[in-house]
Amino acid sequence: MANGALNENSETTKLNPEVKSFTWTKREYLLTVLAVLIKFGDSVEIYLPGVITQKVSCELGVSKVQEGLLAVVLYLCWSASVMISVPISNKFGERVTLILSLYLSILFAVLCA
Repeated sequence: MANGALNENSETTKLNPEVKSFTWTKREYLLTVLAVLIKFGDSVEIYLPGVITQKVSCELGVSKVQEGLLAVVLYLCWSASVMISVPISNKFGERVTLILSLYLSILFAVLCA
């Protein structure tokens, strides 16, 4: 009985000699670096409005409450723009939406300057 259990366990614990080691290709390295850069860009994009509101509040001399309200308005407008851009992208296509947002960004940057 003990020998049968020993043989059964030894059969199930044998290693497969055909197991190959995994090697990364150049394309997989590039895709990994690209994914990390995209995630880094997303984190900077989320952090950036806080820096902007702090800089504006220092230059204009506003209170902490007004600085918080400015941040809330900024994030609300940001979320509204995402909710608006998705249906536009679905209707007209991603290329048209991207070009439209680029032109609108340039226009509003010129108007704010």
